[in-house]
Amino acid sequence: MINKTIILISALLVSVLLYSCSDSPSSIGNSLLSPDFITVNKLDSYQDSVPQSSTYYKTAIKISDSPRLFVGKYANIEASSLMRFGIVLPDSVKQAVLNSNLNIISAKIELIKEYSIGNRSTNLNYSVHSVSSGWTSFGFTADSISSLVYDNTDVSSNRNISDSLYSFNIDNQTIQSWFLAAADTSIPHDQGIYIKPDPASDRIIGFDAFNVDLIGIPKLTVIVEKPGSFTDTLSYYSIEDVSAIAGDLPSVPQEDIAVQAGLAVDARVEFDLSAIPKNTIINNAQFSIYLDSSATKTADSYTNSLVAYFVSDSSSNAYDTTSGIVLNRVNNYFTGNIARFVQSVVSGYHENQGIILTAGGQNIGVDIFAFKGSEATDRSLRPRLVITYTGRK
Repeated sequence: MINKTIILISALLVSVLLYSCSDSPSSIGNSLLSPDFITVNKLDSYQDSVPQSSTYYKTAIKISDSPRLFVGKYANIEASSLMRFGIVLPDSVKQAVLNSNLNIISAKIELIKEYSIGNRSTNLNYSVHSVSSGWTSFGFTADSISSLVYDNTDVSSNRNISDSLYSFNIDNQTIQSWFLAAADTSIPHDQGIYIKPDPASDRIIGFDAFNVDLIGIPKLTVIVEKPGSFTDTLSYYSIEDVSAIAGDLPSVPQEDIAVQAGLAVDARVEFDLSAIPKNTIINNAQFSIYLDSSATKTADSYTNSLVAYFVSDSSSNAYDTTSGIVLNRVNNYFTGNIARFVQSVVSGYHENQGIILTAGGQNIGVDIFAFKGSEATDRSLRPRLVITYTGRK
């Protein structure tokens, strides 16, 4: 009898509890059942016809720290290079120079090829000139060439190519003047050489430039003789060098935009984000841009990526250099997640001025990437942004 009473009482208590729970939900339950509950939404610039715009333009980049020297002409650009060598003379050679008793037997410069773009069936044609005006690699650009003073005489000869090794001889008189400047401190230091392409060139070669490891850098080998005394072989390496790359915007189809390394050319793409509610959480923002392979021109080796940056001032195309997001290539698309850019805009931290696209290897090539822009006839090939975000219903 006692057990039956306990069971009956327990059943009544459970019934009361169940009724109470269904009649008066907890605060958590109230939130879940509220009309303001959280939802996951998606905005697709293609499916939802989001307004967008795109353009491309030339910009200035620092190329003095490039690991390569470029020489040649191809497509829209011309590249030339400057270099000088660290010449230190042994005492015996120095004295012979000061006594005008040293003969230059031969002098050869060797360059190691690391990059090639353009007509591979033709050789690189160029000329080499002695420079008489001062220059420094820091801040040197294509605009600096107009103020460069150099001798019009081509001081090179015996140009040879063997696999990746390019070499040419420098005339003895030029080397003699360099040695004299190294031996006599009252004579201004030599300013090296200027290598410029032949106007008919249809190819650009990239050579190893100066680097702290001294691997593959330009080398000068000089064989000297003091009559009746000694013959010596002296080796010197580049201590400063820089390329100057000049040209106009690359020619691409009217509905395309372009990104080019070296020159350099950047692109800007902007999407209208006003449809995304303020203070939502951006889960993902997948940006993709379609490569027009028929108008793209790349070298035998190149960096197959882009970098997207947050625009800080669209009037000057300035961008936050610390904000870079790499866009990797998948088939004919370059794609990447730019969620933090979009989040910054919808959170009100930054004004929506779009993103800047630059070449992944801006200072190691001159490759031209053509992409379908915002005015492409085929809407499915226009730049695309698919945003997944969390907010209240």
